[in-house]
Amino acid sequence: MGAPVPTERDRTIHRRVGHYMADVANLLLRDGYPVIYISSCPPEELGDSEDDGGGYVDLGTEMVAQINGAPKDVLDLHFDWNTSSGWSLVMHGRGAAPIERWMGAGLTPAPEKVAGFFLSSLLDFRNAGSEDRPYYRQPGHDLDGLAERLAPFDRKGSFNDRFRTDRNATAERRAVDAVLGEDTVLSIPARAGELAALQHLVHFVAMSSDLREVAVRLLADLKARAVTTTDRNQTTAVTRHSTGAEQAKQLRRSGRG
Repeated sequence: MGAPVPTERDRTIHRRVGHYMADVANLLLRDGYPVIYISSCPPEELGDSEDDGGGYVDLGTEMVAQINGAPKDVLDLHFDWNTSSGWSLVMHGRGAAPIERWMGAGLTPAPEKVAGFFLSSLLDFRNAGSEDRPYYRQPGHDLDGLAERLAPFDRKGSFNDRFRTDRNATAERRAVDAVLGEDTVLSIPARAGELAALQHLVHFVAMSSDLREVAVRLLADLKARAVTTTDRNQTTAVTRHSTGAEQAKQLRRSGRG
């Protein structure tokens, strides 16, 4: 027998979960944390007697370095929302079982509370929340009640489109602020190949998580080499080649930045 055809209620739950994930993701983006992707379980997975779905918010692995208590060799970091147990922050390491901290605070806490839990996890991952999984509903039962719990997060339209639009707007705003912010002139030793690689990566980085990781690490390398300089030649070179700053000014004047 094939999988049952999703009902309108199941599709509604799928949409509401997705917008709930987008609400949390947008708060994290606003606070400067790199959110890469969000997801909601396919509606045909609802009603499973063991685990009837959920959603997640995928974070860039560069965040791991900012988490106090994070193990070494973490390959994946994401927020998981389970339709029975609510939110948890999950780390996957190389060849090890996932490490998971459960938020508690009910099945559908306000997005602001979820963002607060993430901040507490940054400060002390091992003591944030609990390692014991809570249960707020039984999988496979009372899907009407689940839909009602998620009603405050309902929106029209695609949650993926909404997330991408908000993510791009946040990235644009932060980039413009950075370009037009501090004017300290730096000297950065760089290989020609590194600069060429960055030129290529800027076109393709959104298409591949592996390429994104290369870009993040390459930029971190260049940042680590940078030193403040008062060299007149360096200062002149910066003022002569500032087309990116001019473009940022145009974006800000247009109201997009």
